[in-house]
Amino acid sequence: MPQISVISKESHKVLDQVESNQIGLIENSVIVVKIRKEDVASITKNGADAIITLKNGEVITVQNYFSEATPDNSLVFEDEDGTLYWAKFTTVNGDIADVIQYQPLDEIEPLLYNDSLTGVILPWIAGAGGAGLLGAAIGGGSDSSGSSKDTTKPDAPKDVVITDDGEHVQGKGEPGTTVEVKDQDGKIIGIGTVDSAGNFDVELKDPLTNGETVEVTVTDKAGNDQFNTKAGIDTVIYKVLDQADATGGNGHDTWNDFNSSVGDKVNIKALLQGQNVNQSNIDQFVSVKSDGKGNTVISIDRDGTGSKFGDKVELLTLKNTDVTLQDLIDHNQLLY
Repeated sequence: MPQISVISKESHKVLDQVESNQIGLIENSVIVVKIRKEDVASITKNGADAIITLKNGEVITVQNYFSEATPDNSLVFEDEDGTLYWAKFTTVNGDIADVIQYQPLDEIEPLLYNDSLTGVILPWIAGAGGAGLLGAAIGGGSDSSGSSKDTTKPDAPKDVVITDDGEHVQGKGEPGTTVEVKDQDGKIIGIGTVDSAGNFDVELKDPLTNGETVEVTVTDKAGNDQFNTKAGIDTVIYKVLDQADATGGNGHDTWNDFNSSVGDKVNIKALLQGQNVNQSNIDQFVSVKSDGKGNTVISIDRDGTGSKFGDKVELLTLKNTDVTLQDLIDHNQLLY
C-alpha cells in the first residue's frame, strides 16, 4: 500500500500520514502519495471523492477531495527518488480533464497558503512492524533566506513540428518546463517536459492526421506560461491555483499572438471571485499599461483596496499589442 501524507494548506502541519489505500480530508490540504506518476492509469470523481486507479489495478480513494466545505485541495505524487509532481486533473470548471497534467515541483510550499515558509518535512519513521508513523510537522513563520519568487517567463517554444505520423509534437524550449499541447477546441491532447538539452517530444492522445493545428504552451515551475494560440477568437481563462498568491499561483504569463482585432479575451473572473468588481471600480483591481517595448502588461490586485495582496502584480503580457483597460472593457475582451 502507498504512503500518503496530508498537509494542511492553512497551518502547514501534517494532518495525517498513513500506509493505506484510503485517506479522508477535513480541511483544504495537499495530499502527497508516494507512487510514481507513470503508475497512474486514471484519476476520476465519485461523489465528493477522488479515485486514483493504478495500472496494476490498485485503487486509492481520497475522501472529500471535492467536498464543498473543503474545495481547494492539491494532489501530488512522489517518485522513488523523491521527485514531486503536482497532478492537475480537473478543468477550469471542475470537471475531470481528459489528460492529467503533471507539473514538477521542487517542494510543496507553492501549494500552501502564505508565501514565506520554512522547509517542509515529510518524515517516515519505521515503527513496530515497519508501519509508518508521523514524525514531524511543517514549520511556519518567515523565511530570512532572502529568496524571491521566480517571475521570469520561459522562452516561447521554438521549431515546433508535428511528426509525419501525427503522433508526436516536437520542438525546443527551456529545460525543465512543462509542455502542454491543445487541439483546435482547446482540449489538452498531450503533456510533456523539455529535457536537459532543451528538446521536447510530446506523444499525443490521438494522432493528428487531417492537417489539424495545435496550440503549444510551456510552463515553468513558478507557473509562468507562454501562450501561442491559433486563428480565430481565443480565450485565456485563469483559475486559482494558490489562494494565498497574488496571481493565484499563475505567475507572469505571456500571450505571444493575442489579437485584439478578432476579439481574443482574457478571463480573470476566478481571480476576483468574492469581490464586488464592476466597471466603476475595476481600476482598483486591474491596470493595463504599455511596457514601452510595444507590448501591453495586465496587472492585478486580487482584493483591490484591501491589504492582503498589496500593490498590483504583473499577470499577463500581450506581445506586440497596444490596448488600454478601457479598450478591453469596451470590446468585452476582459472578463471579470
